[in-house]
Amino acid sequence: MDKKNQRKELLNKREALSKDYVSAASLKISESLFLLEEYRQSRDIFIYYAMRNEVITLSVIEKAWKDGKRVYLPITEKDDMDFFEYLPGDELTEGDFGVMIPKVKRKLVPCEGLVVIPGVGFDKRGYRIGYGKGFYDRYLRKYPALKRVGIAFDCQLTDEIVNDDFDEKLEAVITESKIYRF
Repeated sequence: MDKKNQRKELLNKREALSKDYVSAASLKISESLFLLEEYRQSRDIFIYYAMRNEVITLSVIEKAWKDGKRVYLPITEKDDMDFFEYLPGDELTEGDFGVMIPKVKRKLVPCEGLVVIPGVGFDKRGYRIGYGKGFYDRYLRKYPALKRVGIAFDCQLTDEIVNDDFDEKLEAVITESKIYRF
């Protein structure tokens, strides 16, 4: 199967999940994330604001703030993506692709931290397939010291993602039933 068809098949599986399932599974995934050494040791958390039946990240964002961590959300511009600080009480606005982004832009050039990565699908080798724009792969290549953890539902996990030379490998993927380490 080629990458385009694999992306479509995995997106269809995620979109078929009920809202109740997404909410309950997202909480399980969040609880597992909080147990990771990568989370506990990171002061900076780079995370997305969920959309289109993705793993809901609001509980992670709120707990990170309570834990004294700094939270950053991605903003894309043309072919580039950077992360901007998101503080409690900050207003969000809709950015490219319908992604919610901080209205006030406080950019960070990271040296360390944890990137919680969304995806259309993940495999059991540590590779992911996204929406096809390569934003996360380019960002991770630019900042190799960042810890990389994907979060997804069980239905988004497959034995092998069609990957290219430029695809960046993750250190872990968390689903509602298991933490996979690579």
